[in-house]
Amino acid sequence: ALMWFKKAAEQGLPEALANLGVFYSEGRAVEKNLVQAVSLYRQAAAQGLAMAQYELGNAYKDGLGVKQDFAQAYTWYKKAADQDYAEAQYEMGQLYLEGMGVPEDDEQALLWFSKAAAQALPEAQASIGLMYATGRGAEKDLEKAAKWYTKAAEKGFPEAQLLLAELYYKGEGVERNDKEALKWYRKAADQGLPEAQDSLGLMYTRGDGVPRDYKKALEWFRLAARQGYAESQNNLGFMYARGLGVKRDYEKALVWYRKAVEHNLPQAQFNLGSMYLRGDGVKQNYRVAAQWFKKAADQGMEEARESLDRIMRRGQVISEEDMSI
Repeated sequence: ALMWFKKAAEQGLPEALANLGVFYSEGRAVEKNLVQAVSLYRQAAAQGLAMAQYELGNAYKDGLGVKQDFAQAYTWYKKAADQDYAEAQYEMGQLYLEGMGVPEDDEQALLWFSKAAAQALPEAQASIGLMYATGRGAEKDLEKAAKWYTKAAEKGFPEAQLLLAELYYKGEGVERNDKEALKWYRKAADQGLPEAQDSLGLMYTRGDGVPRDYKKALEWFRLAARQGYAESQNNLGFMYARGLGVKRDYEKALVWYRKAVEHNLPQAQFNLGSMYLRGDGVKQNYRVAAQWFKKAADQGMEEARESLDRIMRRGQVISEEDMSI
């Protein structure tokens, strides 16, 4: 395929030029060369090939093989979008939504998302759902949000599956249904989405829509935690600290809490502080406990503020200045 594309590209055929650009962009059968990819996309785009115009827009948007330039990204996306290239229409919506290369304009964003959604692009369908859910570009309407999420979710788009699951779990825009929530969380989780894996773990810990099963919860938390998802790292630490679904292991609890606090997660800061307060797996240290409680309290966690106040009232630390790390 590569040799054919090279020969056809030498004759200036736009489809061959663009496809050869993809080879260089991805390092497929050739050494990866983003500058060369951009050059090939540009030659094909100049001949009006929508796919190449779209790829050139991507290069400018992300600064790949060329200096990042949102105005240029807009120019090339617009050329492709005007040829009804759905992915470019979606990117036009994103530029207007974020105000990149153009003034922020929610109505224009919704217009372009709608063009792409009319071609059944799931990313665009999910984005329309999110706009209805948040009231951007349209009056807030959770029922309409659920309908758009469903369209994208049924096409296998994991972010839409997650958002739809959350609506079912909360009973927003749809009748509350834990089994439906579980179904959509699982579909997104099976595609590796850590937020969905974490939510699925929580459903198993609570027994929502399924019998309570700490071992299954642990499995889902572990999958998300290994992807660096802070909430799951904290949840995994909690499971080890309490011995839920696994033998109690303070050392492993500390390992996961420490990973989670690297993301500045207040619940993990509080949990780590509690370990030092009690001396679970570490030498009891009120000062270190207070340091972690203060970090969580500074982010608005009331439980951490109360724990910090109790330590100070008991005189276990003298002042908040005494807690500086």
